[in-house]
Amino acid sequence: MRPTASHPYARPRGRHGVRTSRRAFVRTLVLAPLACAAATGVRETAGPDPDSESLCFDRMGRIYEAIRRWQRAHGGETPWPAELSVLQTEGFLEDPRAWSCPVADQTGNYRFAPDEPHVISFPEANRHSNYQYELGTSLVDSGQLGELPDLTTRDAKMALMRTDLRGWVPVVRCRAHGTVSLNIGADGRRYRSGLYWEEQFNELRPEPYTMPWMVAHHPGSAGDTHLPRAAALSDRHVDLGPAANANPDLPWIDGVPQGSSLLHFVTATEAGARLAPLPFDARRLVQVTGRPVGWNAYMAGDGFATAAYPSQSRPIPLSGARGSAMHLLQATAFRGRPGEHVGDLVITLRGGTDLVVPLRYRENTDWWRSETPAPQLRPAWSGTAFHSPSLFRSEIPQPQRLAQSLKHAPSGDLRLLRDHLSEPTRSELLRWDDTSALPSALRDRLLDDLNAAFAGPLAASPPERRETFRAKLDRLTPELAALDPRSSGPAHLYMVSVELPAQARTEGLDSLRLRANTNSTASPFLLGLTLNPVP
Repeated sequence: MRPTASHPYARPRGRHGVRTSRRAFVRTLVLAPLACAAATGVRETAGPDPDSESLCFDRMGRIYEAIRRWQRAHGGETPWPAELSVLQTEGFLEDPRAWSCPVADQTGNYRFAPDEPHVISFPEANRHSNYQYELGTSLVDSGQLGELPDLTTRDAKMALMRTDLRGWVPVVRCRAHGTVSLNIGADGRRYRSGLYWEEQFNELRPEPYTMPWMVAHHPGSAGDTHLPRAAALSDRHVDLGPAANANPDLPWIDGVPQGSSLLHFVTATEAGARLAPLPFDARRLVQVTGRPVGWNAYMAGDGFATAAYPSQSRPIPLSGARGSAMHLLQATAFRGRPGEHVGDLVITLRGGTDLVVPLRYRENTDWWRSETPAPQLRPAWSGTAFHSPSLFRSEIPQPQRLAQSLKHAPSGDLRLLRDHLSEPTRSELLRWDDTSALPSALRDRLLDDLNAAFAGPLAASPPERRETFRAKLDRLTPELAALDPRSSGPAHLYMVSVELPAQARTEGLDSLRLRANTNSTASPFLLGLTLNPVP
């Protein structure tokens, strides 16, 4: 697995076989870099500074300024050094005291995340420093890229700098301060965060939208959409735009190519406009996060690992609209417990009064991926959760070798391919233990590549050998061709209907907010809002 950054996402196995890849940011090994001071025979021996964070920020600030001097010397703002050690070797920052946190100096522990043994620093980080450099040249894990070309961590971070996050994207980080991370952003700003700096800015750009594939496919603000509003919709079909922070046609929960989405719903219903008997404008989505789960629960797919989205949405303005009832298309991102309070719909009337509608699991809401929706819940829509299209690239660099292997193999077998694929595709294929979950784009590309690989060898072979090759290939390809690729199980959306009080009919409605119960991990989302007119 190729490293990318210090983030808690691995490739977990979940409720539907292999759960989608996340970041390769969690490690199973620990790299313990030496302190620069130890390497030079110099070490600070004083006790911990009462203001160690301030001193640490000062030291990281010196590294940042040295990076800026290096950039100016190398021709402008665009290039970032491949590793921090060049600042020493080229004379931009030689003082050994600038390279390590005072806490690390005091404890003698120079790991990047001393209290989290599953997190290691990049190999291109200065091995004599406990600071993490975020703009190196390690390759991003191919499972995050789909059809994208290889990216370095620098490519990925610079792409993030062109989004709403801009200068908040960290360049240098320190994890030596307990549960607090210290960060120097791309524009030099200093800020504190948890291990996951992204959750600090979930209002600006939710964490799944910081993933490389999502940045490439949706560089604009989360919730912005290219989908046109259906002409048949009226003002009573409310656009969630002002509060929207996700897109149903993208893998908004995981942010990786293999992540599931509501693409089937979007295409089958014209984003809700053709739902019967009640249509919605469901081109955008409002997601909130309840309680983030522990590592094991995340691995099982039972909740967001971080505060990926805010716990409460921005208001959806209703601008004094009047109605006799409100209908809301919604579900939860994860499973809950029967009867569990997972969140609230907060309807604010024109006079300032709040009408709170509790969302209770298996009573008026349910998990969008539920195999068996609660009997009393009649889904407003049922279909299939889809993986995103055109996700994978593959190639067979040496088709003659593959042909030779198949020639001598007793039968066709998907495993025969693995030693003959390009490294990124081989790595991806190895992760799909259950071939019935193999994504279709990977399947289709493999089939194309197999045909291309065998075109030459078959044409140059005697007829009887062609028959043998073709028979073995035919035994292999049904294993791929028979799979339904992008489908990853059922999907459902549910409707909550709220009878509005007389005040809503006379004075009108001000706004609607969705909020999560921060004691629940189910994390509700809202996809559409339609008002009944006043008779």
